[in-house]
Order: sequence, then structure tokens, then C-alpha cells
Amino acid sequence: IWDGGLGGSARTALMRGYRLGFVAGTDNHSGWPTRKGTGYAGVTAVVSEELDTGSVFDALHSRRCYATSGARIVADASLNGHPLGSELRLEPGAERKFNISIHGTAPLTDVQVIHCGYVLHEFDLAPDQADFTVEWMDDRPGRPLEDAYYYVRVRQADGHCAWLSPFWVDLP
Repeated sequence: IWDGGLGGSARTALMRGYRLGFVAGTDNHSGWPTRKGTGYAGVTAVVSEELDTGSVFDALHSRRCYATSGARIVADASLNGHPLGSELRLEPGAERKFNISIHGTAPLTDVQVIHCGYVLHEFDLAPDQADFTVEWMDDRPGRPLEDAYYYVRVRQADGHCAWLSPFWVDLP
């Protein structure tokens, strides 16, 4: 769905409570995966223990994946040591420590933590910075007050983006 209209976006699915991993791709019928016209279109990256069919599908099923708009951006994140796509059970005031690593293919313009559909934090980036690594805490006192999700969104100067699969925090 080109514009995410009519409730057909990943954001809408997340707000409705679906727990999904982010994937991207194109259906061009030309035998060139990820090709769209003269350029590249969506790519799914999978964080897998091994490069074999079973491991890759296990990683996809566990939401250990992320989407890019076509650039081969290398990214990873963890929440309290848990990998992409994890579901954690935490008290409202419990520590929520993120480790984020981005290796872009062009200078990064935005690295953001999205919380329940809104930009919770935007990191300061140096001009022409293509690589980014940070440890960051959501240290809002007593937050979240209800079940929540977080994900990392990345934008590059060349217009390409990446969306890392969400983490879900469930309260007892």
C-alpha cells in the first residue's frame, strides 16, 4: 500500500495491537527481487544465528528482522539485552535500556525511538555521520503506564530509511 491509507499501514496494525515484525519488498514480476523500475525498492534484513533456511525462517518468525527502503543499511538494537521483536514483561518503572547500532550507506539525518506511534527520542547526529552506536535509557519516571511498544526509525540524507522491528513491553 503506497501511502498507508485506509488503515493499511504497519503503524495502524501496531495501534490495533498486532505484534508484527517489519519487512519490506517489492513484487515486480521481472525476476529481480528488490528492483522497482530503474531503482531499488524495499529490502528485508534478517538477524539470524546461521545463514540457512531454518535459521532465517526462525528469525523471521521471532521478528528478528527489519525493513529498509532499498539501501543495505546494517542495523541492530536490543532492549534490556533482548533482541529485536522481543516481548518483555516489566514493571512500569523498570529500567528500559536500549543499545542501538546503525551502519548507514549514506549520512544519517535521523535516528529516532518511536514509542506507541510517537517520536519519544531523537538522537543528535554529527554532519556526514553514517555510523551510529548508542546506549540510551527511557528514564521517564513510572513509564509506561500501560502495555507499550518501541521501535527505531532511521533516515539517511539520500532519502533511504530503515525501520527496526518493535519491542513490546507488557505490564504485570
